[in-house]
Amino acid sequence: MPQFRDYVLEDAVAHELIDRAHALVLWTARRYAERSRDHLTFAVGCTGGRHRSVAIVEALAGRLRGDGLSVAVTHRDVDVPDPRL
Repeated sequence: MPQFRDYVLEDAVAHELIDRAHALVLWTARRYAERSRDHLTFAVGCTGGRHRSVAIVEALAGRLRGDGLSVAVTHRDVDVPDPRL
């Protein structure tokens, strides 16, 4: 949902998290490739799994694709009822 994405990505801390995660995943993916490994799993979570983590992962995946990596995204909990309710 665009309104949640926009809200999450308005926060400078969210951008710092994406920047740091991007650097780590990109560095790790390159090390994996040097060793002929072709799969790396990276997970991001939040309390409900439907808003913050989704926005962060989609932004991160977009950056990594821009770096030429093949990225598959799975939102494990996006359709699961909110555990806080």
